Amino acid sequence: MELHLVLLGILLISTSGLSLQLFFKNQNQDRSSRDATLSLLRYTVPLATLGSFSLYYFEVGNFPTYSVILTLGTGLIILGLLLRWYAVLRLKKLFTVQLTIQENHQLIRKGLYKHIRHPSYLGMIIYFLGLGLLMHNYLSILVLLSLPFLAIYMRIKAEEALLLHHFKEEYREYQKHSARLIPFIY
Repeated sequence: MELHLVLLGILLISTSGLSLQLFFKNQNQDRSSRDATLSLLRYTVPLATLGSFSLYYFEVGNFPTYSVILTLGTGLIILGLLLRWYAVLRLKKLFTVQLTIQENHQLIRKGLYKHIRHPSYLGMIIYFLGLGLLMHNYLSILVLLSLPFLAIYMRIKAEEALLLHHFKEEYREYQKHSARLIPFIY
């Protein structure tokens, strides 16, 4: 039963990520440009998922399974996916896979974006934590949080540099009144 939940969690997260890649890529993006942070995400996320699943499957670092942990893990996956998709759909056409500034680009500061500058990335962290809990494996949780977080951290730095360059003082002011990911923490 729990293996089925883990596989379903991986399927949901993977399908969500692939959907973003397919449906929201910027059609005007110069194909020759390279986004190193996107490449980093494209490598670390599957690597973390496969590595953590291997640790779980071969029971290296597993802890006892409790129904409350499985329920919490499932809930966090759903919450993370909903948060990520809320963030993407709130941006509408401004969301792109590649880091880019679009024509008539506007800074969104409503809804969750009023308090959190990168709710989509927060959603990713939440659903990876949920997946690690579903796997009930200490090492899987560590791998699922550390590898993607490293890529997310690098991407946030690049994204904020781009937005700061484009919006200047408006973005600087936004940074003063919002958190990157978690209010009052980061």
